[in-house]
Order: sequence, then structure tokens, then C-alpha cells
Amino acid sequence: MRKFGYLLFNPKSNDMLYEIDYLNYNGCSVVFMDPFNFQKEYPQFEFMLTLCKPNDVLIVSDLSYLASTFEHLIKIVQVLRNRSINLICADQNINTKNQEINQLIFLIEVFNHLHKREIKTKFRKTVQKNKQEGGRLLGAPKGMKRRTYNKAVETYRLKQEGKLSKEEIIELLDINRVSFYQYCKMGDNGLLTPDLMNLNGNRK
Repeated sequence: MRKFGYLLFNPKSNDMLYEIDYLNYNGCSVVFMDPFNFQKEYPQFEFMLTLCKPNDVLIVSDLSYLASTFEHLIKIVQVLRNRSINLICADQNINTKNQEINQLIFLIEVFNHLHKREIKTKFRKTVQKNKQEGGRLLGAPKGMKRRTYNKAVETYRLKQEGKLSKEEIIELLDINRVSFYQYCKMGDNGLLTPDLMNLNGNRK
């Protein structure tokens, strides 16, 4: 049984060296690292999987250093289960065994469902509030409706937050790929700011 460490790190963060020391302290012979990216491409993690054998152990300090989203985490844990690789999350007291890893997957799926429902509820409340105010926005592209503006703002916010992939945002907000890129471009150009919340008329 060998112990491998893994670290999905934020390039802007300064805690990388501390996390490496932490994993080494917990007995990891090698620590593999990938920078967080929106493309969800993590080559070092894939390379680590090629080296792992059944009953080897993957150690992370925290689940946030293992995956970027709930969906990503579910896929990783499923891969570990299929390859009979044990997962230890030191800070969160997680130590999977064959009979426990399915329970972990179930819990992750539950929290993923709750997270998505929370996002939808917040978005729905925002839409309802702005519907009551009504109107067309000043400063935004000509003719943009309040409902479209709300989706644009939420799309850009979720994209900047980085917790959901592009596909997940598109599915969650029920938009297409063209709209996704248009909204992100609007946000980058500063068109999705509180200053544009002024209203004119009653168009919805």
C-alpha cells in the first residue's frame, strides 16, 4: 500500500507550500499538483491514477483541494471506487473503505442537489423582485429585457465564482452556448454592474 498526495491549488493563493508539507507529514511518498482552471483539465491527477494500484491511498487535506465542483468530486470518488483506491481527507475525517465510499458518493450528490436548488431559489427571488419593478435597462444593449439581464448577471456571477462548469451553468440557467458567451463578454466589458439597474418604462 502506497500513499499519494494530491493538491488542486489556486495559483493566486500562497498556501501551496503549507499544503505540500502537510501531505508529506501525513506519509505521502509523492505529491501531485494541478492548478485550478475553468477547463477542468488536470493532467497530474490523471498521471497519478496511472501509477496507483488497488489498495493504494490518496490523501488530501480538504475536499476543496481534490475537486472544483460537486460533479467533479462525484466523478473522482467514483473513479477511486472503481479502481479500489482508498481516499483519506485528513481535515474532514474522511477515510473510505469499500463499504463506505458509496455513502460518501450519496452524501456528495445530496449536497450537490441542495446547492443547485439554493442557486435556483436565489435566482428566482431576484427575478420576482425585478419583475415587480419592471422596465427596460438603461446602459445595457438596446432592447434588453429585465429577465434577460437577470440571466446575464447570474451567468457572469457563476462563471466568475468558478464553482460550476460552463455546461453546468448553461443547464442550470436554461440558456444556450451563444448566450453564455455573450453574457460573459458583457460582464467583461462592464455592462453587468449595479449602475445599469436604473429602469425606464414598464417593459418586462
